[in-house]
Amino acid sequence: MITRQNIQLGIQTQVKSKKYNATCVLSTGLITSAIRFLLIVVTIMVSVCVAKSQTLISGQSAITDTTFIPAKVQSHIDFRVNLTNIDRSYFSNDAQLKEVLAEIDSMVLNPRMKVGRITVVGTASPEGPYKNNVRLATNRAKAFIRILRERYSFPDSMYAVTTVPEDWDGMRLMVAESDTVPYAETLLEFIDESGHLSPDIREYRLKRLDGGRPYAFLREHVLPYLRRASVTVDYDIERLKRMQKVDFVDVKSTTSLLGNLARPELEVQPIVIPAECKQRFMGQ
Repeated sequence: MITRQNIQLGIQTQVKSKKYNATCVLSTGLITSAIRFLLIVVTIMVSVCVAKSQTLISGQSAITDTTFIPAKVQSHIDFRVNLTNIDRSYFSNDAQLKEVLAEIDSMVLNPRMKVGRITVVGTASPEGPYKNNVRLATNRAKAFIRILRERYSFPDSMYAVTTVPEDWDGMRLMVAESDTVPYAETLLEFIDESGHLSPDIREYRLKRLDGGRPYAFLREHVLPYLRRASVTVDYDIERLKRMQKVDFVDVKSTTSLLGNLARPELEVQPIVIPAECKQRFMGQ
């Protein structure tokens, strides 16, 4: 029996059902938005982690192998005839000393350079008694080494000393390479053919060669440059040998892949209201 009370009760029930349906739809929308937000946050975090991983790998990409390249510095100082003391004002001694000492200073201060050996050769010109020339050559080498030892703390084993009491090879080289030496052919022929002679006899014959004129030129323009101490500093330079590459993870492709996996297409399903409920409210 339809009464006013039943009608009022049906209306109230319909209103409550509409509110319930609206609340369900709203809740579903909030849940969907929350899921979308969480997916975005997860995607961003994964991308950041991948980028940091590549940064760490990138820091290790420059794997360096070093090698030591041998090099050398050469210099010399000249001496006055029959003397063994170093005169900085003679020839270019002052500039030569400053240059070679500056080079060695840079080797000592640079951790990528390592001094290996210092070779000093003392020489004397082919003039005077041979025994005296041995003394001159030896003491000239010692004079140079004395300067190095006062300045540096290299061990004694690093020094190598040799002497050339009469530098005939140096004399021949200067004559052969110069276009201004008179009697060059005569001198070269004599030097090449007199090597079997004793030093003193060889010098004696050189002085009397062609009336003494070739020797007079040598004494003025060649022999002064054979009275010297030469130094060779052998050292190693540390150099980068090669770069080894490390395979990187492609951040773009990884991020793109993660993005495709992390952001699926969401299908929002509407709330399905049973048919009997619809019919009940509609029928009333």
